Amino acid sequence: ALARLAADGSVDQTFLPALGSASVRDISIAPGSGRIFAGLDFAPGLVEVDPAGTATVFNLGNNNSVSETALSPN
Repeated sequence: ALARLAADGSVDQTFLPALGSASVRDISIAPGSGRIFAGLDFAPGLVEVDPAGTATVFNLGNNNSVSETALSPN
């Protein structure tokens, strides 16, 4: 699961990215855009989540997981 906290520390109930039953293994947050790249424990493997909570899935094939994410400065 992936959650966002509000300024008061409560869970932001408007941020609900659809990740299914996958567990998040690592995240990277793009400076400026606030996009989140999350490595998942099994297929699809990688998901990009925009600040509104909309998820874009990058399907890396069956039984693939992403244990680390990193962003290039370019």
